[in-house]
Amino acid sequence: MFKKLSILMLSMVLTIVLMGFDRVESSTSDFLQANVPPALSGPFKITDEERVVKEKWENLFANEAESADTPLLTYEYIPAENGSITSLLPKGAEPRYLEKDGDNIYIEYHLNNVRYTFAYYPDNYVVKTVKLLTSSGDTDENDVFLNYNNVEFDSYNIKKLQEGETVTRTEEEVKTIQEEMRNNPQNFTDPSDGTLIAPMNVGITSAKYVYWYAPGRMNAVRYYNQNWTFPALNDASRALKIYLTRDYYVEKRRTLGYVISEGAAAQAVADVFNTTVLTAKSLLNIAGVAVDIYDRLKEAAQPVPFQEYEYSWGNEGTVYDTTVHNQDVEVWQDWANGKMNLVNLINGQGKQWGVSAPAVNEPTGDLTETTLRNHAESLAQNVANIYNNNIKLYGSWKHGVGNGLGR
Repeated sequence: MFKKLSILMLSMVLTIVLMGFDRVESSTSDFLQANVPPALSGPFKITDEERVVKEKWENLFANEAESADTPLLTYEYIPAENGSITSLLPKGAEPRYLEKDGDNIYIEYHLNNVRYTFAYYPDNYVVKTVKLLTSSGDTDENDVFLNYNNVEFDSYNIKKLQEGETVTRTEEEVKTIQEEMRNNPQNFTDPSDGTLIAPMNVGITSAKYVYWYAPGRMNAVRYYNQNWTFPALNDASRALKIYLTRDYYVEKRRTLGYVISEGAAAQAVADVFNTTVLTAKSLLNIAGVAVDIYDRLKEAAQPVPFQEYEYSWGNEGTVYDTTVHNQDVEVWQDWANGKMNLVNLINGQGKQWGVSAPAVNEPTGDLTETTLRNHAESLAQNVANIYNNNIKLYGSWKHGVGNGLGR
């Protein structure tokens, strides 16, 4: 079912090697005997009780929508104390998520060291997966077993899907690309949000790359705006502003997962990214990979489960100049590079961008509004000193208006 992508060179055609299990049509007992370990043989079959629960889940969604300002949100963990949800699960089960996409309903819960996922479809078709939460004996916690309505069956290993080839850029390549981005930003602009980003071109593959959502952009955002008095202007008051930028993302390193073949379950993509089926479908949609009515891929896809980006952090300060320009002039700027990479959410599903090596000129810790405003305020005195000293020395601002904020 799955294929391994092996990169020989960035510019060479990529070689694909068949990996994993083939999806089969057989009786449940035949597949159990041949493939499913004893620890999961009981949970694997779709029972009559599991089939009829779809209507109850639909009623739950309807009740949530009627009784709350907003309906039950997707991409959210379901609190274990939510009685209306736990009442529809086996006794002792820990609910993990409940999502609805049109008439499709997706559920995950944990019970007795087993992760269960269910997908319920309008025609009463059910897809179920089981895997151990913790390896036991010869059974690997990364082995996932899929049951398509007790008719078709499949399996894959999450770790094998995640661990492919790693590709890197040199520091010199990153530096060259960032310089080009500043000179020709139109060649690197992400149309969805304007982020300046340069992913790697890793060659030709028969599968479409599936990425996690791109890191967020902050380009020349004003976090400080106060009037300062300048002795060199006879204590006249002028507006001083501080702008902060995190942009110019250049992909430094990526790990390519194995190619997931046409006909495979979107659940496999979800497992590669440690996320939910709805999020996986969103990522597939962004990548241009369609799924059928039972969420099976209509073409091959290659997840990229790990990426590292080098980015530029910029601090910039302006003062409203009346000595020459009668407008804000760029008085000072300070740029440095940092690194961020994809990490799994702790006690959660999905990934997030985490700073692995902050730029030396950026604030530390979580970049809350308060942190960013405090950081900007700490830079204001230096900007005021530079402008005041320049006016004191020359009598007017001699350095032009600057080359544009965020650059």
